[in-house]
Amino acid sequence: MIDPVLRHSAGQKAFVENAAFEMVRRNRFSRREAYVLLAELAQHGSPAFPVLSDFIRRSDNSARMTAFHDTLCKDHRATSYALNAARAVVTDSATAYLLDPARPVFFNSHDDSKPLIVVFTTAYNNFYMSNAVLASLLTQAGHPCLFVKDPSEYQFTTGIAGFGETWDTSIDALAATLPRLAKGRPVIATGFSSSGFSAVLAAIALKADAVVGFSIRNSLSPHSALPRSRLLTPAMYDRIPAALKCDLAPVLSASDTQVRLYYGALNEIDKRHALSLSHVPQVCVSEVKDTGHTSPRPFLHAGTLVDTIAAATTALPLGQMAHG
Repeated sequence: MIDPVLRHSAGQKAFVENAAFEMVRRNRFSRREAYVLLAELAQHGSPAFPVLSDFIRRSDNSARMTAFHDTLCKDHRATSYALNAARAVVTDSATAYLLDPARPVFFNSHDDSKPLIVVFTTAYNNFYMSNAVLASLLTQAGHPCLFVKDPSEYQFTTGIAGFGETWDTSIDALAATLPRLAKGRPVIATGFSSSGFSAVLAAIALKADAVVGFSIRNSLSPHSALPRSRLLTPAMYDRIPAALKCDLAPVLSASDTQVRLYYGALNEIDKRHALSLSHVPQVCVSEVKDTGHTSPRPFLHAGTLVDTIAAATTALPLGQMAHG
């Protein structure tokens, strides 16, 4: 099961903020708890972050943790800036909907030139950063966007929240809905980590123009030699419908959907999964230097995450290997 302290929701956000303030108030430093809370606050762009960050700086002299702390500070600068810039669109009520793991959320756009981005959120109901942060980035750039959630907590085994109780009925409902939302625009699906596999399968089934995957696993086949996620327990795997226990390579080979995959150079498992698809003609695999599993993070820090996703419809030459 997913740790509820890490699965984003309105209650989880309130819990980590209250826990951070309580730690500072009581002046009781626990390194592991402090950094777990700080990472969550950074993903949410929370105003509690600087309070806990200052407390940790005063309490922890560990040189080993300084670089990690500095990276979380970069996360928070990027997430809080995005939230503040889009406050008029991603309101408190919209944020509550985005944090609700049982509710799909759509933001419209009057810019007909921008593709519709369909975001498949992770088992933690986020995209590394909170859904509200990504929605802020996308809407600020003028993109219509649809956030779809995984009520099963892994691989959408009970369908897509708000669209159906099975994968097939959910895809049928999405296929009926997307033309009305896209209004003739290109459609790009995107997923990170646990949601990447589902984003690719959905993009193919929906005949989306492109799909962008960050640090994805590309096989759920029982015969695959590729390692599975640590989150995927045997009991969870058994609940996955047989039709979804497949390799993406042959499915992609029979599709016209353009695929861009990004993996962190420091994560060997993600690298193996990504490179195993590099032979598929319409797949472009890119290495993100100096990062591990959290491959969206450098794009977030650089302010290029939205452009990276939107560029999928203007793909590199087929089969090209790129390095970021």
